[in-house]
Amino acid sequence: IKYTPENGSITVSCADGDEYVTVCVSDTGIGIDKEDIGHVFDKCYQSKNVRAYGGNGLGLALAKRAVDVCGGEISVESELGCGSRFCVSLPKNL
Repeated sequence: IKYTPENGSITVSCADGDEYVTVCVSDTGIGIDKEDIGHVFDKCYQSKNVRAYGGNGLGLALAKRAVDVCGGEISVESELGCGSRFCVSLPKNL
């Protein structure tokens, strides 16, 4: 929500697989530059285009750590100016 314009949209979807449940959140926000995409889950890392929004760069790092502890996976797809899609897959048998 933080990086999505007032008239933008956020979509949440869920898929139930045999071994994993996957939740994806997509937005029509500012997107992430190709140079930054490989670092978005690093502690204290902020993309150049989000520094004006505040924050300390810990949110996605904490999310990744929590997903890792549960034996899951988190991924991101994004295009600068076109939004982002984050997916979390967690095993059903935690």
